[in-house]
This record gives sequence, structure tokens and C-alpha cells, in this order.
Amino acid sequence: MTDVLKNYGFWLSVITVLAAVIALFQSHKQVKISNRQALLDRRINKFLLFKDLLANYSNSITLLEESILSQDVEFPFIYLTNCSSLEMIANVMKNPLSHEEKNFFLTKCEELEKSAIEVELIFKSSVSKYMAEFIIVYKKLLQAMHRQQIALNGLKDNNFDQKSCMSLDIFQEKVHDWAEKNKLYETADTLKKLYQLINDREVEKKIRKEISLI
Repeated sequence: MTDVLKNYGFWLSVITVLAAVIALFQSHKQVKISNRQALLDRRINKFLLFKDLLANYSNSITLLEESILSQDVEFPFIYLTNCSSLEMIANVMKNPLSHEEKNFFLTKCEELEKSAIEVELIFKSSVSKYMAEFIIVYKKLLQAMHRQQIALNGLKDNNFDQKSCMSLDIFQEKVHDWAEKNKLYETADTLKKLYQLINDREVEKKIRKEISLI
């Protein structure tokens, strides 16, 4: 009887240990699945943002030429922010000095910058750097356009207040000077080159493939 009890206790201990090992294995497996799903969700989220920005840029590329930007930045800005992740920030151009609108705009710019950093952390592909850089330069262009709108409004207000209005040539010269100071043309040109590079290197296709391999 004692031997039976001893054997029973032994096998009970073995079964308990095995059950614990199996539970640990299943828990570890579940954590791996959860982590993989979380990574997949993050990658898809950033990829969709990237696709939205690419689509916006493609639709507004003709509006970002220097000859257009020197006349108007509000209309191109609307095109560049025409997606769910950037919705409502176009309002900042109507009143660029509004504290509430400006804070909302800055918050969205910070989100874009964080997204660019995250892209380089969650994607292994060497082309992810182009994806991240595009998001950063995109954000910089939005900021340059916002600064330019402030300058334009200031020039118009000053011109209206003066007894003798400045000539059109002088006004356009001042607009151009502000655009240079705000690096508006330079940033737009950088984004254009990045867009071409992204198409040449098939960045979107390679990122999509990396997502499908998870």
C-alpha cells in the first residue's frame, strides 16, 4: 500500500510538472502570436498612412510647382491633407495664427514625426528609410506652407493698411523672399525627388511584401 501511494505521489508530481510545462509552452506560444499580431497591426497602420500620403502627393504634384506655390499655398495644402489621418488640419490655413487650430496642426505634425521613427523600427527592409524620410519631408512641407500662409496674410494686411499700396511686382518679390526663407520651394523639391525615388525603388511593393511575410 505504501509503495502504491509512493508511486501515485510520484506520478502525480510528474503530471503536475508536465501540465505546468504545457501551460508555459502554450502561454509562450500565445504571447508570440499576440506579439506577431501587434507587429502586423502596426505595420499595416503605418503602411496605410504612407499610401495615403503618396496618393495625396500624386494628386497635388502639379500644384506644388514653384509657379503655383508662389501664388497660393492654401489650395495645395487642402490636397495634401485630404486623408483621415490629417483631416481637419486644413482649417489652420484659414486662420494660421489661431491658437486652437495651430495647436491641433502641431499635434498632427508630431504624430507624423513619430510615425516616421516607428517605421524605421518596425520594418526590416532597407527601403523603409525612404518611407520614413518621405513622411518627415511631407511634414516639413506642411509646416513650410503654414509659415508661408502666415507671411502672405501679413503682407496682405500691411499692404491694405498702407496709404499707397505696393506694386504687384514688389508684392510678388516679397512673397518669393518669404518662400525662400521658409524653405518652401526647397522642401517641395526634396519631396518630389523622394517620390520619384520611391517609385523607382518600388518601395511600396517591397513594404507590402514584408507585411505579407509575417
